Amino acid sequence: MEKLKDYRKMIDELDKEIMTALDKRMEIAKEIGKVKVLNNLNSLDETREKEVLKQANNYQNSKEIKNIYREIFKNSKKLQDYKYFLIGKNLNYSYSPKIYELLGLENYNLFRSDNFKEALKIDFLGINITNPYKYDAYKACDELDISSQLTGVVNTIIKKDGKLVGFNTDFFGFDKLINYHEIDVKNKNVIIVGNGATATTIQKVLEQYNPKNIIKLVRNLRDENEYPISEYLKFKDYEIIINATPYGTYPNFKDSYLFSLDKFTKIEVLIDVIYNPKNTPLLLSGNKNIKKVNGLMMLVSQAAKAASLYLGEDKTELIEEVYKKLNLRLTNIVLIGMPYSGKSTIGLKLSEKLSYTFIDLDEEMKNNQHDLNSILKMGTEADFRRLEVEYANKVSSKTGQIISTGGGIVTSSIAMNYLKRNGLIVFLDEKLEKLIQRIDDTRPLIKNKEDLVRLYNERKHLYLQYSDLIIEDIEIDEVVAKLNEYINN
Repeated sequence: MEKLKDYRKMIDELDKEIMTALDKRMEIAKEIGKVKVLNNLNSLDETREKEVLKQANNYQNSKEIKNIYREIFKNSKKLQDYKYFLIGKNLNYSYSPKIYELLGLENYNLFRSDNFKEALKIDFLGINITNPYKYDAYKACDELDISSQLTGVVNTIIKKDGKLVGFNTDFFGFDKLINYHEIDVKNKNVIIVGNGATATTIQKVLEQYNPKNIIKLVRNLRDENEYPISEYLKFKDYEIIINATPYGTYPNFKDSYLFSLDKFTKIEVLIDVIYNPKNTPLLLSGNKNIKKVNGLMMLVSQAAKAASLYLGEDKTELIEEVYKKLNLRLTNIVLIGMPYSGKSTIGLKLSEKLSYTFIDLDEEMKNNQHDLNSILKMGTEADFRRLEVEYANKVSSKTGQIISTGGGIVTSSIAMNYLKRNGLIVFLDEKLEKLIQRIDDTRPLIKNKEDLVRLYNERKHLYLQYSDLIIEDIEIDEVVAKLNEYINN
């Protein structure tokens, strides 16, 4: 059995190398696809494929290697299909291919470019446009729908009878967000942060619902009702704040928002059009009683509207289904609680039940000799806590994970804010009596019952403070049911 473990460890190391190389290969394939499509070259290169397959004859398992490479070729071709795609400057954060796949449109691609006119050279059927090209797209169209005419913005183009027809599906998307999340705009004072294409669209949508007043806080003044961000306190009695800027978008995470909400005593709703991370600096501001909404519903809704245009059939009926699937998949489940509360055990079971990646933060640190026992040999608990913040920051950037944390991570507000970026914080509130029964010699800070009771009393309020969901009856099926209910409602 020991030999089996060694072999599996070797395979794990090899798999990591293979996946890293494959990821790099796919990225290169995308760039090759862009060169081909811009120069009207055939994406299929049989001669090149035969040359690669021929190299497999040099290896003992040539037959199996060839079969794997045929799958690689097939998937690489999909990445080089540009009939439908999204164009923008920075698309590392985009979930669009996955959304369109769920909507029934396969082989949707991403096209990174510093020049919007490159997109017009491609023989596409339909494209989406993200910032900063929405105004360029508007100017390029031969015909415009009503929402584009109203906003002066285009984020979707289809080819029809040789003409470019422009739409602003973001208008539909933000309107859907307002209604789905039951946000009451009538007679409310609204701040929109930003004055780009998205901000323009949002303002036009809001005007349909008769707000009391709309102002914009901006870096560069362009129009009336715009004010420098530095003057935000003039509007501290406003009820709704909407971020329409890319501030804090993955991978450029920020630890705090553009301005403090401490003196905004009447805030009812915070909306951020960003959806990656799930919880932006704005949405991590303010207290728990404020309604907080990210841009995922807007993203899914506008994509469903665009997919309806592309495919000639109504895809908007799938909005809620796709939204819920994505919302669950893009959420990390972060387990907090006392030592001995079962975070690792429950986390592993949850990962199997939900098909999530399981991350044990303590084990990650231990693998690098950064566990508390190792650190205390040469340093202090404070040294360990600083390292724990770094690990929390690292794991929080990814999604679809069950993250089991150390019992003391709640003592760091910085670490908890990192974990909240994409995380639902779940407090496993095990009874003190059961925790005491599980005491062993594995925890350096807990030598006896008195140590555990002291830590429990010191930390209980922190677990409650940071938790989004508290679970007392720790049965796996009950936990899964509660997680689904919370995330989707």
